[in-house]
Amino acid sequence: MNRLRKTTTPGYEWREVNYEKMLHNSGLPPSETAINLKTLFPLPDASTLQATWDNRQTNTIETQSGTTIHNMTLNPRALGGTIFWLPGWGVTNRWDGGARVVTSLAALNPDKVIRTADELRHVPRSQKISSMKGDMKPYSDNYMYAIDDRIDDLDTLSGHSRGGVIQSYLAARPDMPLLKIINLIDMPRAKNYVTAMGFVFRIGIMDNLKNKSQMALSDTHEESLLLNNIPKGPEKALPSWMKSYDKAQRQWWLLQGLARAGLRNTIELSINRQPSADVFWWHGTGNVGAPVRSTRELISEVCSSLGDTQKDKIHYYESTTGHYSVGHTARYGRQTAFAVNYLNS
Repeated sequence: MNRLRKTTTPGYEWREVNYEKMLHNSGLPPSETAINLKTLFPLPDASTLQATWDNRQTNTIETQSGTTIHNMTLNPRALGGTIFWLPGWGVTNRWDGGARVVTSLAALNPDKVIRTADELRHVPRSQKISSMKGDMKPYSDNYMYAIDDRIDDLDTLSGHSRGGVIQSYLAARPDMPLLKIINLIDMPRAKNYVTAMGFVFRIGIMDNLKNKSQMALSDTHEESLLLNNIPKGPEKALPSWMKSYDKAQRQWWLLQGLARAGLRNTIELSINRQPSADVFWWHGTGNVGAPVRSTRELISEVCSSLGDTQKDKIHYYESTTGHYSVGHTARYGRQTAFAVNYLNS
């Protein structure tokens, strides 16, 4: 419980960590000078944020198996390539926090078309069973339908938690074009849980206990810019914790898959399939459900198996923040913008 008493920041400042040094101690290892994402990528004004949200386009796709995917496109007229963004479990891009995140991501990457997709509906039973056993590829493959019309100028995959796991599967597909950037944020599946219960307790309850600390240190003016310009979702009779509980019951198969270790295999396949892509991996040291120690061990193992050229394309960053972007809504947008602009810096 001592971890819960440590100060958890909103995650403005990050440090790149060398894989050879990351296991030498339990705190932040020796690293390069810190980067401040908030300073590097300031949010635009309220009118720009509002226009970014208002100009979005939406549509719903039905796959051959009957699965439905709700898509959203922001910056639809941008000419600088396409970023495919996927949020974590339980998040919708259509309202509330998910909508604020994707709006900030689009506003901070104005030259890029932003394509994103919500959680799937009507997933076939065979894909659920496969995910429960640890193979989330059949489930993840559905998301290719969400980007098939943008495949010619797709250059960046970016995702948080569940979204990052899906992107690691997509990057490894033989029909995925060569990418420039794979951006992965606070992913689970480095640590194996016997059942989903332990994973859900840590990532759903203990990680949320960090939110108060993060909010206490956040830029309230910046947060209000996004809060005032994105609509709230439809009101429901159930309180938020009961809605989450209800969804967890319906998607226990997915949570069981996220609780299984299996990230090393998909990451290695992604790197081999995408030899020219730079892989950016971000992880808050305050993560409970996806502990930083397990992530460091996995990255060290992966890097140890790679040649020097491949190792140079893996960039791992840590910050004293938690699993969620509470108090720093623009965090994922800034991490994506940093990855996109890294080679130009």
